[in-house]
Amino acid sequence: MARPKLAQPRQRRDYRFSSATLQIIEQGRELTGKTETAFVEAAICHYRDFLSREETEASEVERLRARVQVLEHELVEASRPSHSRPAPTIEYQPPAPVSVSVHTSSRSLPTYQVSMRHEPGTCPDLPEGFDYIDGDRSKGNRRCMNPIHRVFAQPCTVTSARKQVERLQEVAGIVRIWIEDKKGQPLSRDSWRKENGRWVRDD
Repeated sequence: MARPKLAQPRQRRDYRFSSATLQIIEQGRELTGKTETAFVEAAICHYRDFLSREETEASEVERLRARVQVLEHELVEASRPSHSRPAPTIEYQPPAPVSVSVHTSSRSLPTYQVSMRHEPGTCPDLPEGFDYIDGDRSKGNRRCMNPIHRVFAQPCTVTSARKQVERLQEVAGIVRIWIEDKKGQPLSRDSWRKENGRWVRDD
C-alpha cells in the first residue's frame, strides 16, 4: 500500500555544527570528560542561565534608573525656594484651655497720669518709660515756654504710679510732680514739690 503524500513536504532542520564549533566541543569534552551530547547539553544549560542572568540584571538596572529619577526629582524640589513650594498642610489643633490668672488684666486697671513742672529753661531728659505726651518739649537749647508737662499715662495701680514719681524725682531740673486720674484731676496727697534739694509731699 502506497504511503499518502503530504500536502507540503516537511523541512528538516539542520543542527550540524561548523568545523570551528566542533573543534570547541572537542576541546570541551577533553576538559570535562563528557560525551559530545552531554557536553552540548551542559553548554546549552550554561548559556540559558547566562541569558536569564542578563535579563535579571537588565530589570535591576531599570529599577535603579527609576529610583535615581525619583531621587533627582526630590532633590530639585528640596532646593527650590520655600515661597515657591506649596505650604505644608497643618492639621488643626484645638486651642488648649486657658487657665484663669489671679493677676488683674491691664484693661481693668484705672489709667493714672503723671505730670511735672521743671525749672525755667530747656526741658530735661526723661528716664526710659517717660515721654513728653503733649509734644511741646523744647528742642535743642530753645527755652521752654510752658514748663508744665504730662510725661506718663498708663493703666496701672496707684502704687505703680507712685513708683514712677520716685524715678522722676531723680531727674535734675524737675521741681514739682503730681498724679492725676484719667480725667486730669489731681489725686489728693499725691503731689510733691522740691524744697532746698529735698522732695516734700503737699498737704
